[in-house]
Amino acid sequence: MPEKVISKRDVFIVCTILLVVHAYIYYRFYPNRFHLMGHDFSYSFPDIFDGYYWHRVNGFFSIPWFTPSFCGGLPKFFTPQTEHFSLAQFLLFFFGPIASTKITLTLFAGLGFSGFYLLLRKVFYVSRGTAVLGGTLFLFNTFYSHAFIVGHINYHGFMLLPFIALLILGSDKTGWGILKDSALAGFIIAYIYYSGMSQFLPPIMLSVFGIGLIYILVFWGKASFNTFAVKFFLASFFSIILASPSIIGALSFLKNFPREFYHLPGIPNMVDLLGLLIRTVFWIPDEISANAIIANSNFLVGRHEFEFGVTFIPLLIILLGCFWFLRFNSIRSGLGQFNLNKSLTVLSLLSLLSLPIILNFYSPSWNSFLKTIPIIKTSSTLIRWFSLYIPIVILLSALMLEKIPFLKRHNMTIISLGIIIIVVFNISLERKFYYKQYYDPNPIIKGYQESKKARFKPRVKEIYQVFNAQGKPAGVLGRNNFLASGYSYLLCYEPIFGYSLEDFRPKSLKPGPVLAEADGLLNIKNPACYVYPKENSCSPGDHFRADQMEEARAFVSYKNFPFKIPVRQKVANVLASMMLAAYLALFGYLFAGFILKYVRKKQNSSSR
Repeated sequence: MPEKVISKRDVFIVCTILLVVHAYIYYRFYPNRFHLMGHDFSYSFPDIFDGYYWHRVNGFFSIPWFTPSFCGGLPKFFTPQTEHFSLAQFLLFFFGPIASTKITLTLFAGLGFSGFYLLLRKVFYVSRGTAVLGGTLFLFNTFYSHAFIVGHINYHGFMLLPFIALLILGSDKTGWGILKDSALAGFIIAYIYYSGMSQFLPPIMLSVFGIGLIYILVFWGKASFNTFAVKFFLASFFSIILASPSIIGALSFLKNFPREFYHLPGIPNMVDLLGLLIRTVFWIPDEISANAIIANSNFLVGRHEFEFGVTFIPLLIILLGCFWFLRFNSIRSGLGQFNLNKSLTVLSLLSLLSLPIILNFYSPSWNSFLKTIPIIKTSSTLIRWFSLYIPIVILLSALMLEKIPFLKRHNMTIISLGIIIIVVFNISLERKFYYKQYYDPNPIIKGYQESKKARFKPRVKEIYQVFNAQGKPAGVLGRNNFLASGYSYLLCYEPIFGYSLEDFRPKSLKPGPVLAEADGLLNIKNPACYVYPKENSCSPGDHFRADQMEEARAFVSYKNFPFKIPVRQKVANVLASMMLAAYLALFGYLFAGFILKYVRKKQNSSSR
């Protein structure tokens, strides 16, 4: 399609309209018609509100190592799912919880569109129209948008995936260019980790690697695998160093609470598994039929866990492309002459694409093997690895639309109809499951309004617990909301201990004042014992002792208290600080270069 058909201005207008449509579809869930929200906001809203409390007391640049708000005291910085360093957390300083959620949703939807558009344009050199269709498909992927409805704010990092690929596959092959692009990609990866999406980094990085393999195949002989591999390695290395203070502590925390007691569910029939994959990626998921084919499951899986939809448009394009290849016997001419290196690249790509399928296949022996693999063995479901396919499927459909003569002749029609179908499909999509969400955000909203008062000082006063009719402790939804009233709920919601707190160790924790003393112990946990018990002469779940009253008093007032860390944590803290300083210097250099370039451009235009 000629570039003159779609201008840059047209791309901006289309993107703006699509974002308005996206907001129209999804803003109605924040909150819904019953003034309620997705069930997992019961974790994310109190989490970012707790971070807001911390910075009200300590300032913006202070690290919240621990929090007294939940379960009588927990690690904060060392908890992989915390959204403390996310945009949503930052926005909460200026907007309410609802507004910060909406802004995050729309901003990262726009970044997803822009990133995929630029990836297709700058790396794969497709036309603007095809890039717009690719960006539209990525913007409306239901993995992102529907996860947001149920409260997975941390999933916004997924929309940065195209930028990681864009930087790693960038055209600048100079030494400085490789270092700069790798550093920027590493920063994005570290942000995804710090914003609470750490469990999704393996499929995200594998998806980026898959995009790189496709790039190598498309530009065989011109693209350098070595350059790609070096940039991928450097980006991963920089991100690990930057995130190492949290990673080191998180590994120690998880070692004490490994969460290996859940079964690994899977699907024993390969036909059923492939059918589920096709339905969840290219159509509308049916959680009832999906749960019926899953074996070894811990519990019924909600619809949001099966959302990876990109509509049937990419599938239709890919099928038409495959038909063209078969019809005209053009597979060899399309891929070029095979050799050992190209064969290994294709085999690597196919192996990567088969990984989510292999992980979700169930047999007793295979399941036993998976339970020995780090990270995998702590999971309760591996269906989420299907997210790996989202960018790759969109990329393959865009390349076929651009490269296959039959499709390229009609690509303006395909693009126009495709965007219309995507929009109509998403507007008309049945969402009863999401309209029935039941978390009440009002305690956090009211707590936020109350905290705006000048003399307000956050403090945890008591351990609180609701009991049912039989006198047993109840784990009610929204129990983490009690921090807004100055309470730390005894049986809080913290997935590291299990969804039903299977591995939580309350010990002598009981409802009542946090600084009450009994048998030489205070009624508040020493959270350092969860992470580094040996260094702090305690065991996981221990309380502050009576002789640690000052430390406990600081802790419940959202202030730091002294605790001991091992050498590896000290080394990680120093390395990350040095890396952060290097990043600040890099950003300053790039910003200065941008300003200088702008000034020169203005001077040149004024001299003409």
